[in-house]
Amino acid sequence: MNINGLLELCADSGIFLYTENGELNFEMTSEVFPEELKNKVIENKSAIIEFLSDKASYEKEENTIASAYLNEQGEHPLAYSQQRLWLIDRISGSSEQYNSPSVTRIKGQFDLVVAEQAINAIIERHLPLRAVFSETEEGVHQTFQKEVSFKIQTVDLSKLSPLEQANELSSQVESETLKPFNLGQDLLIRAVWFQVASDEGLLVFNIHHIAADAWSVPILNREFIQFYSEIKEAGMLIAPKLEINYLDFIYWQQKQVSNGQFDSQLQYWQKQLNALPLEHSLKFDSERPPQTTFCGGSVSFSLDALQSELFCRVAHEHNVSHFMLAHALFSLFISIKGESDDIVVGTPVANRYQQGVNDLIGFFTNTLVLRVSTEKNIPFSQWLSEIKHINLDAQSNQDLPFDVLVDELNPVRSPNYSPLFQIMLTSNSTEENEANLPDLIFSPESLDNKTSKFDLLLDFRESQGSISFNFEYNSTLFDASTIACYAEQFKLLCNKVLENTDSPIHAFDLLCDGDKSFLIDDMNNVKKNHDGQKLIHQYFEDFAEKAPHRLALQYLENKYSYQEINHRANKLAHFLKSKGAAPDKIVGLLLDRRVDTVVSILAVLKTGAAYTPLDVNLPSERIAYMIEDSSASLVISASKFTAHAYLNNVDLVILDNVDCAREISLCSCQNIEPTQPLDIHSPVVMIYTSGSTGRPKGVTESHIAITNLVLGQFQGSEAGSIPRTMMFAPFSFDASVHEMVTTWLDGGALVLAGQQVKDNLIELPEFMASNDINRAFIPPSVINLVFDIAYDKGVDLSAFKFAVVAGEVLKIGNSTRRFLIEHPDFELWNHYGPSETHVLTEYRVKNQDNEEMPPIGKMIPNMNGYILDRHGRLVPFGEPGILFVSGPAVGPGYHMNPEITRQRYIDNPFKTEDGFNTLYNTGDRVRYNKQGDMLFLGRADSQLKIRGLRIEPSEIEYQLQSMSTVSKAVVTDKELDSGEKVLIAFVQLNADERETKVENDSIDACFDHLKNTLPSYMIPNRISVVEHWPLNNNGKIDRQKLRDIHQSTEVNEALVTETENKLASLWSRLLSLPVESLGGTSDFFAIGGNSLLAVRLLSAIQECFSIETNVQIIFSCPKLKDLAAHIEVLMAYQSESINAEDVQSEGWL
Repeated sequence: MNINGLLELCADSGIFLYTENGELNFEMTSEVFPEELKNKVIENKSAIIEFLSDKASYEKEENTIASAYLNEQGEHPLAYSQQRLWLIDRISGSSEQYNSPSVTRIKGQFDLVVAEQAINAIIERHLPLRAVFSETEEGVHQTFQKEVSFKIQTVDLSKLSPLEQANELSSQVESETLKPFNLGQDLLIRAVWFQVASDEGLLVFNIHHIAADAWSVPILNREFIQFYSEIKEAGMLIAPKLEINYLDFIYWQQKQVSNGQFDSQLQYWQKQLNALPLEHSLKFDSERPPQTTFCGGSVSFSLDALQSELFCRVAHEHNVSHFMLAHALFSLFISIKGESDDIVVGTPVANRYQQGVNDLIGFFTNTLVLRVSTEKNIPFSQWLSEIKHINLDAQSNQDLPFDVLVDELNPVRSPNYSPLFQIMLTSNSTEENEANLPDLIFSPESLDNKTSKFDLLLDFRESQGSISFNFEYNSTLFDASTIACYAEQFKLLCNKVLENTDSPIHAFDLLCDGDKSFLIDDMNNVKKNHDGQKLIHQYFEDFAEKAPHRLALQYLENKYSYQEINHRANKLAHFLKSKGAAPDKIVGLLLDRRVDTVVSILAVLKTGAAYTPLDVNLPSERIAYMIEDSSASLVISASKFTAHAYLNNVDLVILDNVDCAREISLCSCQNIEPTQPLDIHSPVVMIYTSGSTGRPKGVTESHIAITNLVLGQFQGSEAGSIPRTMMFAPFSFDASVHEMVTTWLDGGALVLAGQQVKDNLIELPEFMASNDINRAFIPPSVINLVFDIAYDKGVDLSAFKFAVVAGEVLKIGNSTRRFLIEHPDFELWNHYGPSETHVLTEYRVKNQDNEEMPPIGKMIPNMNGYILDRHGRLVPFGEPGILFVSGPAVGPGYHMNPEITRQRYIDNPFKTEDGFNTLYNTGDRVRYNKQGDMLFLGRADSQLKIRGLRIEPSEIEYQLQSMSTVSKAVVTDKELDSGEKVLIAFVQLNADERETKVENDSIDACFDHLKNTLPSYMIPNRISVVEHWPLNNNGKIDRQKLRDIHQSTEVNEALVTETENKLASLWSRLLSLPVESLGGTSDFFAIGGNSLLAVRLLSAIQECFSIETNVQIIFSCPKLKDLAAHIEVLMAYQSESINAEDVQSEGWL
């Protein structure tokens, strides 16, 4: 083992070796010095001393800043950290969020004249306090004011009443602390004295962060008290001379960067931050605005004495610093709240390791990016060790200026969030003690922060063994109540983790026992006892006996009573039974929309078997697969659908075959008497859904699942007693079962909508009106269309009383809203549920409410719903997660597919006393609103819903990639301006195909293949060929960029206008690129631009085009042609004396 490795091993064990006066010494943060390690140190003592001495000598030389005796007059560069703050100020127009105010209560006779002399001496001593910043086309620089006369503003509040004084003091202190600095002309330190009594007042200092970091504040306070005291006593001051000044640091830092001193550190950060997420994943209460705002608030909280003691003990036992433990807890908290395993926070470091800078006021602080992963479900104690190493590695590579790192990594720039990280963790362990002079007492006072530099900042503090925190948050993004909730949840997490450090990290949640009980029990208290012990066809048989002549089914002009349909179904059932139809068997139905289809469904159910619908419009290959997969040995069909080879190996019942029809007619018309006890858990239907493996998946729905839904909703209610229900859903969809059973429950009539109506929806409103349709089960997009056409054509739908919508997100259109208002007795129910379970939730739309997108509601009776995160943890009420369900609607899983079944059907860890021990993962993201109704948020995976049809893009991708000509395919959806979603596919052709085929021929071949293998609704609207896949920051295919390709190409368009050509010349000069390499779609940041260059470009634009604007336009319009168009609009409007900000705010651009 080499010496460096031995030192690292010691550090990992909490043993830190150092040399002093040529002797080897050590410090320990662990309880013991391991004997074996101690022996190794003793054996290598001489080598360790030599190694540490050489290292210390080298570091001393490298980190020594010598005074260059620079002339402070003239223009000087900015430190890298200063450049960032100046840029933020320039982009935002001000930067009061970087004010660093402090308030000190002073008791005694405070001499303002002496105080001003002391502050003037400090300003003269420290250059950054009198820096002034300006820019030219060459860049930004700073100069230093020579003659400074600092004055303390005074405000006398001593004559006010206590209440008036308190209110006025609060208002004026807040106003003073938020007052922005003009970096181009102001002195960067201000002070106001608020006199509150004859011998008492408040001194409010305010310094801009660009002139002083947190380390500088104690220096300022110390020197102020020291200088005040000396002037007061001696009447004069001789301030000690500083060995170096801030300029020496700036030039030293620039030399280090230009000489490549930090190259190895850059390599570390490039590897550590590879494929960094662009943003964190915390959810906001309000959308992120187009441009960053810095309005803020804060919430402070503390661990109690026992928790604080435990915090310190855990840190000690695990040999980590208190900051490392705070970092681990905060990262785990963000991971849980943000549903992410890639956690990135920034943290400041003093950056004052260089000799001579510890007594300087200035902005030295550097920022480190701490990135941790919560993907592995390891014990917290083990994960904490990983956190420790991440921190130690970051500290070992802390010298590289953050701003250099940003430019080197060149992340995607955005005007509405900061690069690399938007969440910060800070630590402040300083004690704010009172400082007294013989006749004065100085007491620091706290401030209520009203700004925020980041989306979220957690400040960790420890004082005399007490652990406290402060959340500083962007109030444009987060509500105060949200952060208050964060504080409580973070405290709860701290307590859980600190007491159970050996538990795996995925086991921790943010819920107390009461919260869990509420989510598990109270939100699932939807129990309803009903007569659910019948099989669904028995409800039909009941009415065939009770009201035999009542209308049961109408198709075109033909009407059939309950008795007629029952007799026909019985005859067919007896015939099917003779053919082997029985419980646990599957019978295929290869029929179109006809009366025979309903009869066949009833007949199959009467035998105890279940049916699987085979859509006659499906490709033959898909039908063949479904027959084979379902193990259907018997298929009911009509002669025109049976001329296919895939039917050769099954027993066919061809209803319009003369011989078959004769045999059926000879069978009994009596109900089949069951030969075994009824099993309400037996399957009714096997539905095939789109499959992620490239093949559809079969799922069954049981009698109890359907009767629980229908009886729970309609039994005994007026909503169930509706005479005429339109049968609109395809028989291959579970909604068709809902239509039938709901109607049979109360002896209503089904009116079968023919294929012609379904294919030509413009006829649907007239069909509904002419057939006196009272109820319909239809997708939301169809009901909106129905009302649009009805109002447009004057169709009277007054008989229409009830609609159940499902299959896609309900967005109430204008015509639908109008109908709801005009017909207060009309009922609109919004249903949600996948094919695996059918309906899970229900929401009854309130006619008079202006709900454009109603929730999906609450769980239906006797079903339980749990909103979980990706690791199976309950999420707090109101937060998003994936819906898992248990209850009678949850079936046994995917037919003949145990692997996928194990992925989606899991053991129920919550409530099993009702006998339902399985949880089904719907894969849908939802959350509760304040009323306890669920809101649908979309899919957690790539599954899509197009016009109410569930589609697995991977199934289409599988089929495309099965072609020898296609190397890779990606399928996604795109929302059109009309709001309709369409499927679009992208394919990358094999090299041979690209060379030998015309692109359009390849696309035609893709369409032909898909038409032969997939249902029509799964055929993309467009297929595009791509040469290279656009990738996001995580190295994955960027589907949003693919969607954009659907509308435009990514070729570099030629420059067209004079403005574009002029702008290209500016870019060319600024970026050192040939002008001919630039085009209309060239992106400023993608071809080498950065934030500082954007400011220089702004100066050039203002001079070249004689316009006034701000740097924001370059971030908003990074493409050359877009920026040129923006400039032309500004030129046009400014020639008419219209302000540029008005142009933007009025939406003219």
